[in-house]
Formats: sequence, C-alpha cells, structure tokens
Amino acid sequence: MKKTTIALLTAAAMGTSGAVMAANHGPEISGRVDMSITNLDGEKTSFGDRSTVVGVGGSTDLVGGLTGSYFVRGNYTVDANDDDPGDDAESNVNADYASFTVSGGFGSLSFGRQDNVVYNFAGAHTDVYRSLPTTGRNLYGEAGFQPGEAIEYYGTFDMLTIGGYVDTAAGDGIDNVQLGGLVDFGIGNASLIYAEDDASDDSEVVFGAFVDFGVASIGGSYTDSFDGSNPFAVAAIVSLDDMFNVIVGYGDDDDGVEDYNVSVVADLGGGLDARVEYRGGDSQDGVALNARYSF
Repeated sequence: MKKTTIALLTAAAMGTSGAVMAANHGPEISGRVDMSITNLDGEKTSFGDRSTVVGVGGSTDLVGGLTGSYFVRGNYTVDANDDDPGDDAESNVNADYASFTVSGGFGSLSFGRQDNVVYNFAGAHTDVYRSLPTTGRNLYGEAGFQPGEAIEYYGTFDMLTIGGYVDTAAGDGIDNVQLGGLVDFGIGNASLIYAEDDASDDSEVVFGAFVDFGVASIGGSYTDSFDGSNPFAVAAIVSLDDMFNVIVGYGDDDDGVEDYNVSVVADLGGGLDARVEYRGGDSQDGVALNARYSF
C-alpha cells in the first residue's frame, strides 16, 4: 500500500485503515522504508529511521459468500545500550497491526490490533506529516484510546458508514468503546464519533470532516474532550503538478500548544518520494529532509 500525497488523505477520509487496505489479495507483502534527517531548534542534527515497517496480508473465500482476510505488520528496531557501551545493542520486533476480518453483505467484522474508529473516521485526515508532526496529528482519541486488542465492525448503507469498536485488551471485560457514523456526500464526508473509556469513566465526542476539490484536499478533526478542552487539527494537500505536492497543517491542543507545518513532497516514481518539511509554533521548531520508499 502506498499512502502518499493526495491518495493518503482520500483513503483515510473514507475510514479505511492501513490494515484493511493492505489485505486485498494474498499473500501479499507491503511496507515502507522511511528515513529522515532532522534538526530541531537549530541545534543537533539527527539521522535515523522514521517509521520503517513490513506487513503481510491475504484473503480467502469462506462459506456463505463471506471473505476472510488477515493483516500483520511490524517493525524491527535496534536500541543501543547507553548505560554500558560495552554491552551489545538490543533488537526488537514489534507488531503494530495483527488482525483477522470477516466481510460480506453485512459489512466487516475484525478481531485483533488495528486502527480504531476515531482514527479511521476523523484522525486519519491529519495523518499526513512525517518527521515533524503538528499537535493533533494521528488522532486516536484523547482519553487513552490507543489501538489495542479489539473487536471492530464497519458497515456501509447508502451514504452512511457506521463503525463500532470494543477494546478488550485489559482482560477484565470491556475496556473502552467507540461508536461512530460517517456520511459520504460525494466530494467529501463528515463524521461523528462517541468514545468512552470504562476504566476511567471518561468520554468524549470527536467530529471529522474531509473535502476533495481535485487539485486540493482538506480534512480535520475537532474533539469535545473528557477534560473539557476542545483540541482541533486541520491539514490540506495541494497538488502543484504530477510530481510536486504541498502539505500545510495546523494543530491546537486547547492547552497552550499550537503548531503549524509546511512541507513540499516530490513523487519520484516507483514508490519513492522525498520531502522537505518545516514546523513552527509552541513545540520545538524544526526542519527535516525525508525519503520514503513504499512497496
């Protein structure tokens, strides 16, 4: 799966996570090699892996006209032992997605670890940054709703797509629940999601919106958070030509942190793109050069 430029925001706004999109055939290998050179506040410059991952997905026909699909994705990291340089570095394999999905005329029902409803319907609109994300990028929910082991349902009925997410990772019953709806109006969509965390008894409402004008796309999210704050974020992608795109974004956590981001992305073909990025605001200012190869 290649999640770059306008295709990224368009796919995300349809409520389709990376885990779902990658499991169209099978078995199929997908992933990316993503490296960055970053300088923050004009001081130390660092070079390293941004978000390199490898995944495998596939599907098979089941009884009654149903389809079963699977997707597993992870990364390999090497952590140096800073306390004792004489010791060997430690390597780790981490799985960020691991799910099995049954789909048919009723919609799709998934089991495992994948993106939740808040991300698919709203947060993915601003998941377009690389090394220097703004406040509110990649929203999964404010009340601790990070991806976990869950049961998840999506069904589309004419213009309306409904989504439900029940996280049972805590091992003591339902940990948190998300219920949402997304209305597709042709050139864009709007969504509303309710999320409740059972452990803390916190709840929130998230609103998402996306519009595709052809040469430009814009999307964003707004949250009525459990703590009374109202963080929001917005991102736009403007196509200059077949090769170059400009991404601009803004995020405000409603707690004194505001950031903006401007980047120019060059599609070099063959799954390779390069990016020059600048972030300013209340977080660390910075510049970054990024190269990503997607396959």
